Amino acid sequence: MVVAAAATAVAVAHTLVFWLNRNSQVAFLSPYLLKSQDLAERILSLEADLNRQSENTLKEKEEHEKTRTELEVKEKQLEEERQNHTLTVQRHGEELERQSRELERQREELERQGRELKMKDGKLNRMKTLTIVYEKFRQWIEGEASNSSSGFTEFSHSEVDDSIPKDQKYHLGKGSYGIVYKAEPRGKTVAMKILDKSSWQGEREFKQEVGILKRIRHPNLVILLGACSEKFALMYEFLPSGTLEDCLSKEERKESFSWEESQSGNQHMLCSCIPPQYQA
Repeated sequence: MVVAAAATAVAVAHTLVFWLNRNSQVAFLSPYLLKSQDLAERILSLEADLNRQSENTLKEKEEHEKTRTELEVKEKQLEEERQNHTLTVQRHGEELERQSRELERQREELERQGRELKMKDGKLNRMKTLTIVYEKFRQWIEGEASNSSSGFTEFSHSEVDDSIPKDQKYHLGKGSYGIVYKAEPRGKTVAMKILDKSSWQGEREFKQEVGILKRIRHPNLVILLGACSEKFALMYEFLPSGTLEDCLSKEERKESFSWEESQSGNQHMLCSCIPPQYQA
């Protein structure tokens, strides 16, 4: 609107100047008209400057808007990258935490397996020790059995019958399982025990018991020297000093022992049950 008004003013000014040049009567108005023309031209110049500035401002605004849009796009991209990076770091942290838990679980599992291996190793060592002890004990038993068997005698039915004394003074004792005699089978003095057959199931059971008894060796136990399965007879070594019952029951043979002597006797009895190679 301003441009149009200025253009109109310029046109009017040119028309007046042209008219004044032709009409000398109004020449005195020329200076004023010239000033109006100059003002209009200045207004047009300013308007042109304003238009240029407006165009430049518009361009700058467009450039600024473009730059702002680009910055927003870049900012959005950076935000997405930051979020992606944060998510990646978070996932990486979660993966590291999972791996850490897995390593901890594996460490605990290895420790548990190590404890089990130690326990198994201890058990194996104990088993090895027991095996060695058992083997030594078995060898000792077999050796004792061999020694016992070498001194063990099988007596016949007739030898037992011939060895049974008729005189009552040779009857050493009688119990619920049989009678004990002082006899001399094959010229050797023994304590012969004839068992009551009713107390046994049969010859097989008797032989099993004999197999066990002939292996027993102890300083405080009499040795089984022989047997007769037909007569259920057992031949033990003869003790001329009498039986344990005689020592305990007969007044003339009783002796008192001190507490130290009693303890020493108990220790000797217990230690005698241990094979020599296993004694400390």
